[in-house]
Amino acid sequence: MTPDFKELISLIAVGIPLLGVFTIPIVAILAGHRRQTLELETRHRERMSAIEKGVPVPPDPPPAPRKPGSWLLRGLIWLGVGLALVLGRFDYDLSRLGWVPVAVGAAYLIYYVVEGRRQPATESA
Repeated sequence: MTPDFKELISLIAVGIPLLGVFTIPIVAILAGHRRQTLELETRHRERMSAIEKGVPVPPDPPPAPRKPGSWLLRGLIWLGVGLALVLGRFDYDLSRLGWVPVAVGAAYLIYYVVEGRRQPATESA
């Protein structure tokens, strides 16, 4: 009843990339949150220092707009990962799971196309 060595190796070969797929986004989200928290704390300290000294409070910086190319890059990456899972020689369950990144990639690409059409109209107005 115990799995043989080849089955164990195949489980590890599939498990390690899947672990990376789930771990890397979590680490990226946590790092981004940490950076944002530090920025907010620094801004708060600056504002409190300015209020204590009677100096005008510095204005908040405007949010940086996302570059349109970032949506294209994200869409292509997600679509590529999804197609690799769907078309790769994996078992049936893993191939079905590949449709999720395909859908996310397609959504990013659709958003890129829609925003690309909307972008020139807002710049000329």
